[in-house]
Amino acid sequence: MKDLGKMILGKKLMAITLLLTMVITMLPVTEVQAKSPTFSKKIYLKCYPNRTNKNITYGTAQYIYNPTTNGKVTQLKSSNPKVATVSKLKHDKNSIIIAPKKAGKAKITFKYAGKKFTSTVIVVEHENPFKSIKIGKKNITKYFNVSDHYAMNKQTKALKGKINIKLNKDWKIEYINIRDKQYNTKKVKNKSNVKLESDSTLVIRVRNKKTKRLDQIQFDYSDKKYESENFYRTYTLEE
Repeated sequence: MKDLGKMILGKKLMAITLLLTMVITMLPVTEVQAKSPTFSKKIYLKCYPNRTNKNITYGTAQYIYNPTTNGKVTQLKSSNPKVATVSKLKHDKNSIIIAPKKAGKAKITFKYAGKKFTSTVIVVEHENPFKSIKIGKKNITKYFNVSDHYAMNKQTKALKGKINIKLNKDWKIEYINIRDKQYNTKKVKNKSNVKLESDSTLVIRVRNKKTKRLDQIQFDYSDKKYESENFYRTYTLEE
């Protein structure tokens, strides 16, 4: 009788398993569609027409989002190379380099994974949003007339005092940050006392109330043995 009971139970389990298999097989299959590659349709970049070193070549990488494993940029072209030039990024096949030359507009076109992409590049000239920037008695305004990044090297003493920022018309401060050598960031207020020690960085972000353009300057205070110098960057601006 026990053997008969085991046989009946076994047949029931087989029947249930078969039924579940049939139900799962009959369920509709939902295909997971991979997202298509995309690229920014409008890109804002900054150029430095008054830069001191005219031989500097600079550009910024623009990325293709949702890249494919076998994607490849081809037929890359700028409609106006006098405004912006384009090139492939050697170590990353899913991005391109755009180098701004002067203020204006250019159309960037290329093919990737069988799809054509078009983007409008708008290049604007660097401008100094500040009437003056002082830390204590140190006036650093002039460093940002040709660039938005200045490194003051060979410094052995801390730069301290009240930070006093005066902006040109239509600009307002978004925030002021000071980052130390351990990359700890602290927000500070205009007209407050600050202290820049070796390998500290001051970042001031501002926005134009009319155009909504977002910009920033960076001031590095360091004991490095290099000469003090301006940097030229081409990060994408926000409007």
